Amino acid sequence: MSGAGAPRPDHRTCRKAAFMPVRSPLSPRGRDCRLGACFPANGGLAREGRDIPYPRRPGMPDTAPVGLGAPVKRLEDARLLTGQGRFTDNLAARDALHVYFLRSPHAHARLARIDTQAATAAPGVAAVLTGADAAGEVGHLPAISEIKGLDGLRHREPLRPSLACGRVRYAGEIVAMVVARSLAQARDAAELIAVDYEALPAVVAGDDALAPGAPLLHDDVPGNLMCAWGKGDADAVDRAFAGAARVVSLSQRFNRILANYLEPRAIGATHDAASDVTTVTFASQSAHIPHKLLCDRVLKRPRDKLRLVTPDVGGGFGPKFTLYPEVTPEGIEQVVVIAGIC
Repeated sequence: MSGAGAPRPDHRTCRKAAFMPVRSPLSPRGRDCRLGACFPANGGLAREGRDIPYPRRPGMPDTAPVGLGAPVKRLEDARLLTGQGRFTDNLAARDALHVYFLRSPHAHARLARIDTQAATAAPGVAAVLTGADAAGEVGHLPAISEIKGLDGLRHREPLRPSLACGRVRYAGEIVAMVVARSLAQARDAAELIAVDYEALPAVVAGDDALAPGAPLLHDDVPGNLMCAWGKGDADAVDRAFAGAARVVSLSQRFNRILANYLEPRAIGATHDAASDVTTVTFASQSAHIPHKLLCDRVLKRPRDKLRLVTPDVGGGFGPKFTLYPEVTPEGIEQVVVIAGIC
């Protein structure tokens, strides 16, 4: 950086002048920063009247990147494009057991009966689990963050089990989990599970769920309202509207947002009986927060007894940061390996 009284670099030999957001070779791990400097023609960095050699690592571009939007050589493409990627499904053991989840076709229904006897006796089946098996063994799926409402209280967080217990509250909620030697055997066995559903009223729009008399989804969340949140000066806003020459009201409904990543969610788990350590490999955008939540609140295991591994991930865009029901059931039976999640 050029300090007070320091000789000014010769900008005639520079590619780009000072204070541009650049990817600096001098910043930690190549993070973006703002540099009061310029790039001389020799690929170094002009600072305090001197040319500083441009530090390069194997595979880095031959010249310094210049300014925002400059092309930077990617380092991972060759490995991924030649089939050398290491995704979760690539790391499953050959003798891995496979899992298939039976899901509810109803948006809201009471589970009157679940009969798994025929599925348990099916060829290749190692286990068939329901919410009754998970109760007391696996905790509910907690939120990874919290918000406080206008009353200053934390948002309401009803229990969210990995496997439905007594009632399903959305179409696709997991009702049973089949573990078998192959995915085909697990899928065939799931078709043998008999479930009696007692359909309950359901709503699909948020404003309908908040309407008086709407079906209550969780008994401990009155009015289906998780949190009434607001920010800013309400009185000032009211005064601004009251003094406005004209007020226009508009009501809009937005479609559901879906992140379409190339690699579906996938999980593999191994358990070492000698050390009592379970290793879970899964496609996630994070490891530390899921590890803490899984150990402390879901699987209820000491942190040194659960190891999370995140290899290459085929896209994420946010949704792969949180926990999903499919992540947690592997802790119920401590099976040798669970992979091929639906």
